[in-house]
Amino acid sequence: MACLFFVIGLNLFGVFELGSLWRKSSNSRSSGNWGSFSSGVLATIVATPCTAPFMGSALGFAVAQPAAVSFMIFTSLGLGMASPYLVLTRFPRLLRLVPKPGPWMMILKQFLGFFLMATVIWLTWVLGIDQGAQAVAILLVGLLILGIAVWIYGVGSGGLASRKFWVTMVSVVLFGIGLKIGLGAAEVGSVPGKHARPLMAWQTFSREKAKVLLKSGHPVFIDFTAKWCLTCQVNERIALENPRVIERFNDLEIVALKADWTNYDEEIALALKEYGKNSIPLYVFHLPGEDQPRFLPELLTPDIVHGALNDIEAKIDGKRNRAL
Repeated sequence: MACLFFVIGLNLFGVFELGSLWRKSSNSRSSGNWGSFSSGVLATIVATPCTAPFMGSALGFAVAQPAAVSFMIFTSLGLGMASPYLVLTRFPRLLRLVPKPGPWMMILKQFLGFFLMATVIWLTWVLGIDQGAQAVAILLVGLLILGIAVWIYGVGSGGLASRKFWVTMVSVVLFGIGLKIGLGAAEVGSVPGKHARPLMAWQTFSREKAKVLLKSGHPVFIDFTAKWCLTCQVNERIALENPRVIERFNDLEIVALKADWTNYDEEIALALKEYGKNSIPLYVFHLPGEDQPRFLPELLTPDIVHGALNDIEAKIDGKRNRAL
């Protein structure tokens, strides 16, 4: 994703253009249905960085589903993307509400490139947390080579056909090398002992461990999280790593389990499915002797966690009193 957004960002900055592809696909009058289809493909590629923040949950769910479900989801997304064109075709008068072309479009295009570069920075940060500084360095080298490749394509795409051929070949080779290096950053492996130790005494989640802890009489808290989940990271720093919250966890002898979904884990996916969920963050309390789990909201504050802990403490005290 970092490589993709980096290249698209350079395209928005004007480092290279896909002019010939655009002219061929946009000329739908002369190329008929094929022109319409290729225009749709190009519009989807161009729109991808703009829609990803809003469709991330849907896409993440779709890729983990059977082929038929994934097809239905992507078809629905395609119909949604096509709907403005269908409406404008059916009601041409609405075209007067569409902004007129002008120099502002070039300025806006370049400005949006900075948002893509900001996304690249965020993705690089996520990679650094998960894989370490070496992976970040490898990714940056890959991005550098990708940048050189598309720059060569941009400055050399004009002129004679023979020149275009060799420029394109060099660009493709460099692009492949840069992409291979960039993707290789994810295979470095995390570096143990390089990250700050969290205040909460987290244990690695497994469904079997949760069952054993409950049978032994321990309340269990499960945090379904991932390093790429910004909401999860904010919740952890603001609420779950709050010193008072940690003290309450220790007083109530609650065992905290972290289900880290940064890299896809089949057991975590199955656990989410058992709770009727397919996305994170998810926060679950289990009390011994209770069949139904207690869920916390997706956005946490220390007060929300304290409120849940107060209810759990009252429940535990009630069980102790009945036992006496």
